[in-house]
Amino acid sequence: MRNIYFLLLIISFLFFTVFSFAINKSKISYGSLNYKTLVIGSLGKPLGKIITIEGSIIDGESTRTKEDSGKLLLEVYLVDGVKLKKPVIINYSTFSWASIKNIRANNKFKYIGYETGGMTGIPDDAFKYIPRVATKSYGFSVYFQICKEVS
Repeated sequence: MRNIYFLLLIISFLFFTVFSFAINKSKISYGSLNYKTLVIGSLGKPLGKIITIEGSIIDGESTRTKEDSGKLLLEVYLVDGVKLKKPVIINYSTFSWASIKNIRANNKFKYIGYETGGMTGIPDDAFKYIPRVATKSYGFSVYFQICKEVS
């Protein structure tokens, strides 16, 4: 019986810790992102900063997530010539007018571009008004915008 009370106490503590975190999120005005706040991306550099990345193109199936299924992703090893402590896997985008070739799984790459991002997904409360669909959670996502392929 004592173990059950102890277990309930731990579960209650975890619940209230998680719940209070959700309520006490810090707030930031979107406007401050343009002049007060520097957002650092998954590659360790500010979003929008032109950088050179190197790595391998991987099949999204290798991440074993539904979100990446059917996609090609960039597995980045070097940023501006500096080796990352751990490779970063990131989505990418290309400009339709940029001449980017050889985007195939298992190919090595060296690209110049920038990391950028935005809010993606559907907030849970939206499903009060629309039919529920399979989607990723609403949150901030990043991707690498390729400007140029370096040969």
